[in-house]
Amino acid sequence: MKPVVTTLLLVTAAVICKAQTGGNLTATSTTPKAGEENHYIYQPPAGIAVPDGLSASIIYFNKGYFNKVVPLTKNGDAYDFNFNAPDSTPVLLVCMVNGKGVMFDNNNETTFVIPLYDKKGKVFDEAGVIAAQLTGGYAPYLFKIKPPHGYATGLYAAEFKKMPALKEKYYAGYLQLLYPQNKDSARPVLVAYAKQQFAKKTTEEKWLSAQNLYRQMGMTDEVTQAETKILAAYPKGQLAKSKFYNKLYADKEPSAEKYLAAMHEYAAKFGDSSAATKDNFYRMIVSYYADKKDWANVDKYSAYVTDKIQLAAIYNNAAWSLSGQQLYNEGTQLEYAAGMSMKSLQAVKEKIDDPKATADARKNWQATFGLYADTYALILYKLNKADSAFYYENAIDKTTFDDGEKERYAMYAQKAKGAAFARKYIEEQLLSGVNSPGMQKQLQSIYTELNLPQDEYERIKQQAITLAKQKALNKIKETLGDLKAKDFTLKDLDGNEVSLASFRNKVVVLDFWATWCGPCRASFPAMQEAVNKYKNDKDVVFLFMDISENGDEATVRKNTARFIAD
Repeated sequence: MKPVVTTLLLVTAAVICKAQTGGNLTATSTTPKAGEENHYIYQPPAGIAVPDGLSASIIYFNKGYFNKVVPLTKNGDAYDFNFNAPDSTPVLLVCMVNGKGVMFDNNNETTFVIPLYDKKGKVFDEAGVIAAQLTGGYAPYLFKIKPPHGYATGLYAAEFKKMPALKEKYYAGYLQLLYPQNKDSARPVLVAYAKQQFAKKTTEEKWLSAQNLYRQMGMTDEVTQAETKILAAYPKGQLAKSKFYNKLYADKEPSAEKYLAAMHEYAAKFGDSSAATKDNFYRMIVSYYADKKDWANVDKYSAYVTDKIQLAAIYNNAAWSLSGQQLYNEGTQLEYAAGMSMKSLQAVKEKIDDPKATADARKNWQATFGLYADTYALILYKLNKADSAFYYENAIDKTTFDDGEKERYAMYAQKAKGAAFARKYIEEQLLSGVNSPGMQKQLQSIYTELNLPQDEYERIKQQAITLAKQKALNKIKETLGDLKAKDFTLKDLDGNEVSLASFRNKVVVLDFWATWCGPCRASFPAMQEAVNKYKNDKDVVFLFMDISENGDEATVRKNTARFIAD
């Protein structure tokens, strides 16, 4: 019997992390200023057990979105922390999380909003609007809560009332959040605003915002008409440039010649032959040759890229592929792979050592360095340079290790530091609940090498298996609330109802995707392999669930069916 493979049109049941509410967060200063360290006090809700490792997860906007997690210090029955936001940061959004980053207090899904003040002691003009944008978009994504659309639109409305001039700049963003609250009542408002924008000569940005409103409402004809008008009015604008690149990316038969021709065409069409733009095209060529493992041309065209950090990810990915990607897989062209990997590390190291880099930037680049160092260490190990492999793996923040990195560290450690050192590390990991058959096998070989009792190894192995299973179950409960899947009934492309309950006692693979999602499309070939692998297993079911599409049910079904056929 073949497995069931279904495309469902809409997810109607979602799991949202629930959090305790009722806490209070205040700044000790009545005017906490941006660019200065401020002191904050958090009072947890009464009668609620406070988890270990309580921290404040802080979101702010300052020429980009940022998130900081700051540990809290217990002070009597309250907690406190200090935080210095960059200059010109208008507002902070704060939620309390436990030591594992799981939400504890999100202030009834609105987050704690802390306005900051400028050096003159005044609230920033757009603080309320920035808070609305964050609570309506980035905060729900990061804090894993439902978007508080009503709260966010309330912030917008209050700010518009206080400063009417802001409405001209931010009204489209307000409407995007208004629509999900009540589509029937909001739709005429969105349509009227979009028509008004296209009826007058304005900026491309405003026309793009109006087009997005049409897209949000599933008005495909109006979206197309808007695109035609935008391209006619702004032939060298943002949309035209995006379409140029999208056409290039969609080419199913790319070539270096096409990329070079596109670079010259782009320069002629948009008057842009800057080094940064050329870097983009040369980087595409380098990626193209890296995929083909044409290393001579990789080297040739890499020389044309002025910003070497753009090449770092390409180098690392290629080096990782040549390494064999796993401890026990055979690598190829390892000497060349080592050279590429080192180039990726050198590019990132320059960013870390840049005296102009902020502390946040250095931290992010340090994490990237660790990712690339893991690649380099594996290559060195396969070149029989275990001491160097251990050096680079040991330089990575071990608190960030996944199970694969832990396995590699243990293997390098045994070669570089000896069996006793590796044994201690492996036993610590296994008895902390790490599920690693690889480390179990390595530990068994160490017990044999050190002539240790095998029954002691078996005891540790069984304890490790039990701990790993319990840890996995606890993680599911912590994330989802319980171990019982939430039932749902949706429609497939033929209009038939499909319920999760009908597949009880089977293994069900849920793949959430969307027609507009590039990574989703990229995953389809591998998912097809999985479907093929289990096609004769009657106990395995695949459900591919198309979510977050615009338009009515019939339109979505039609567009999705066409997409699947294509």
